[in-house]
Amino acid sequence: MPLRSARKNRPANRLRQVAWWGGLTDNSSTFLKGVLDYMVERKSWNLHYPWEFKASVWAAWNGDGVILYRNSKVFDRFAGQMRMPVVWMYPAADAPAVPSLMDDDAAAARLAAEHLLERGLKHFVFCSDEKLAHSVQRRDAFVHRIREAGYSCAVFDLPPQKLFMLDDVARWLTTLPRPIGIFCVSSFIGLEVQVACLRLRLSVPEEVAIITVNYQEFADLEHPPLSYVRLNAQRMGYEAAAWLDCLMSGSQEPPGAVRRIPPLGVETRQSTDMLAIPDPQVAATLRYIWQHACEGIQIKDILRNVPQSRRVLERRFQELVGRTPREEIVRIQINQIKHLLTGTNLSLEEIAARTGYGHAKNMGAAFSRKLGMTPGIYRAQQTARSDS
Repeated sequence: MPLRSARKNRPANRLRQVAWWGGLTDNSSTFLKGVLDYMVERKSWNLHYPWEFKASVWAAWNGDGVILYRNSKVFDRFAGQMRMPVVWMYPAADAPAVPSLMDDDAAAARLAAEHLLERGLKHFVFCSDEKLAHSVQRRDAFVHRIREAGYSCAVFDLPPQKLFMLDDVARWLTTLPRPIGIFCVSSFIGLEVQVACLRLRLSVPEEVAIITVNYQEFADLEHPPLSYVRLNAQRMGYEAAAWLDCLMSGSQEPPGAVRRIPPLGVETRQSTDMLAIPDPQVAATLRYIWQHACEGIQIKDILRNVPQSRRVLERRFQELVGRTPREEIVRIQINQIKHLLTGTNLSLEEIAARTGYGHAKNMGAAFSRKLGMTPGIYRAQQTARSDS
């Protein structure tokens, strides 16, 4: 199917005519904003929408490229006749082999695992749905990280082809040890688990901590609000536009090339706002560190806000958390640096200011000690990995 050839003999100063086939739903509007951000920077595009023309007109449309979000009946009908580059966000399983963008599902699962491990939990489950294409990637990465930390991880596969699964989920929840951390492959399944907990009078998060994956803060609508790994929809739209621009300029890509966009990070809500740590002083210390690590705090700040003996604090913290308070501060700072390097276009100075280091030089030294490379090299490697 001839979709990827750039049109020839276009005047250099002519605005490129690009089609956005994605509608304007709550989800797609964030992806579109990323596309528009790119357009504003380059000032060389006109963007067209599916409702501008009758469906029959698209087959003969004399445009330069198409950005497609999920499925499109127009695309299915006329793709074979439209000889222009296409970039597809979340292509269908039977989609033509065109350049595509997806979420980095493995990275999202690792973030979910780290979040639950930080809570001091010892029991974990991945709640899967075989109907979702990304379920396998998220499952494998989550289970691997939990096992890497020294714990076992069960997998609950939801019954196939069932719309309402509440009874099945409730029966399954009664068999689990508690407290337990559950990573749900989608926000819909997270809601099912949450409602089943309510039916069984299981406390969320004290007995069952739930984290899922989402784009925006729709989780705040639930009670209690669900924690989630936040996907970077706006960056995906921007990268789709940048990739299409390269293709329209004559760049070539292998058929079916895929780029994966890393998540922004974890949005902590009430469904995981707990600590399964028996020592109240250590729990309070850990919570304070989580809240203030990126403000450049020192041990003296912890002792001022959670009064205790420094020697006792460090001994008990090491016993229960497996790290010293200082190591925990640095761990959180480094993780936040990594998220900002891969999820934003912020400068190194801006990232240093946001993570408590003040200056890029100080941040770079700390980052290099932990990872053996500079922040700039790490960002370049992650960008190259998402492009592969």
